[in-house]
Amino acid sequence: MLINFEKNILKNNKGFSIMEMIVVLAIFSLGLLGIASLMLQTMQAEATNAGYLRASMLAQEGIELVRGYRDDNWLNESATDWDDNFGDIDTDGDYIIDYTTDPTSINDNPDSISDSATILLKDAAGYYQYNTGTPTIFRRLITVVRCLSDDCYDIESKVNWSASGKHHSYVAKTRLYNWR
Repeated sequence: MLINFEKNILKNNKGFSIMEMIVVLAIFSLGLLGIASLMLQTMQAEATNAGYLRASMLAQEGIELVRGYRDDNWLNESATDWDDNFGDIDTDGDYIIDYTTDPTSINDNPDSISDSATILLKDAAGYYQYNTGTPTIFRRLITVVRCLSDDCYDIESKVNWSASGKHHSYVAKTRLYNWR
């Protein structure tokens, strides 16, 4: 009777075979691989979006700096015209301007946005400028073109940067009028 009992136990012993365990582990591994891939793509997208956000603010700042020169002329009673004191921005061309730039000494020497002069530096206070600070990945170039009439300028502020081996660009454009 004891021998019969042992045979029944061996026949009814149900468990996982090695092949079943390999299949379960493979399915589980594929699931983890998919989750890891999704996390990596999310982190890359976050970094790219952060770059676009910062670039959009830097590009808009470039436009606002030129707009500020125009507005200063309207407030300055000694200015004879709305585009006085633009410094060298009275001719079409490419410029680098930051919040520390004196209108009479605006740099109009950059050849293109890849010129080393266009690299923005981050100072100790966290502001971007061209004179002092730590080099960043961002480059900004402001292009000014006089409209057909003398009452407006087309302003383009372009910011380029490289991240994760890819080159990115953001452009903000506006038209400034003499609406005074």
